Amino acid sequence: MGGNKWLSTVGDENGGRRGRYSGIMEMVCSRLWLAQPTVVGAANGDNERWHGEDGKSPEFQVFLNDLPGNDFNNIFSLLPDFYEKLTKEEDGTLGNCFITGVPGSFYSRIFPSRSLDFVHSSCSVHWLSQAPAGLEKNKGHIYIANGSPPTVIEAYTNQFQRDFSLFLGLRSEEIKPGGCMVITIIGRNMEDPSSGDCCDLWELLAKSLLDMLAEVSLLTLFY
Repeated sequence: MGGNKWLSTVGDENGGRRGRYSGIMEMVCSRLWLAQPTVVGAANGDNERWHGEDGKSPEFQVFLNDLPGNDFNNIFSLLPDFYEKLTKEEDGTLGNCFITGVPGSFYSRIFPSRSLDFVHSSCSVHWLSQAPAGLEKNKGHIYIANGSPPTVIEAYTNQFQRDFSLFLGLRSEEIKPGGCMVITIIGRNMEDPSSGDCCDLWELLAKSLLDMLAEVSLLTLFY
């Protein structure tokens, strides 16, 4: 699963380059290696912009974010190998990199006001904050599917609009004036949201879950 990344660049109190650092945040961090392209890409770009007269790279702090129920201990156990790989592949050109975990939902505030320069969300914000109301007529499905009534499509649309507006509002409070945000999100080629262009996978998953439920029901009756 991809995630969201926050990049923050801070100069010294006089606006100079000494004492600067960059903070990068990876959200929904189910796999630590997914953070590496973001760390390297953001760091290289930041190096070109903020490389000091002394030739030293800025230091980087990476925040790995996921819901509190995520197993952060498993991720932290991979850090030594991650640091070693990052150092070898970048030939020591990056500044010191520090990684920590930040539990919480991206549908809430994560950082202080005006503390971020760059936000990158990769395949995360399509996850809704909750299942929308009004899905009673969508029996047998876990998402919009062929045969879903218009009320179900409307319910998902309204929930996404509320969640996405909330997400943008929260990030707008955290990003500095002049900052930017890049978002990658799952899309489709057809206008019909119930087309096979994006729903076939969810329909197959729904059928698998129904089969598993039927097997459990049979076992319960047998015993």
